Amino acid sequence: MNIFGRQLSNATVRKLLSFLIVGATAAAMYSGTCVILVHLYPVYKYLISICVFVAMIPVGFLGQKIFTFRSSAAISREFFYYAGLQIASITVTTMLMGRFITGNPYLNLIVFLTIAGIAAIISFLFCNLVVFRQSSLDERLPSSLAKSLGDRM
Repeated sequence: MNIFGRQLSNATVRKLLSFLIVGATAAAMYSGTCVILVHLYPVYKYLISICVFVAMIPVGFLGQKIFTFRSSAAISREFFYYAGLQIASITVTTMLMGRFITGNPYLNLIVFLTIAGIAAIISFLFCNLVVFRQSSLDERLPSSLAKSLGDRM
C-alpha cells in the first residue's frame, strides 16, 4: 500500500486494518450499550455515556494489545498509557466538538468525522510508537535473526 509516496509494509497494513476493526468493534459495543441503558434510564444519559466509555477502556486495550500490536510487554505500563490516551482523546474531542458544532446536521457530520478521523490517526501513532512500542531488538525480530545480528554487533 502506498500512502503519501511512501510504501507501507504488510505488517503496517495489517496493524492499520486490525486497529480499525478493533476500534470499530469497541465503538459498536459502546454505542449498543449506551443505547440500551439510555433507553432504560434516560435521565442518566450523560452519566451512562461516561461510565460506559470508562468501562470500554479495558476492552479496547486488550483488543489492541492482543490483536493489533501483539505485545508481550507488561500490562500495567501499557494500560496506564492506553487509558491516559483514551481519556485525553475523549477530552480533546469533546472540546473540539463543542467548539465547532453548528446547527447544520450535515456540517456537524463532516466536523465529527474529521475530528474522529484525526483522533484515530493520532491514537494509532501513539499506540504504535509509545504504548505498545517494542523496546529492544530481541522483541522486534525473530530470536534466530536477533541472535545473529547481536553476534555481528
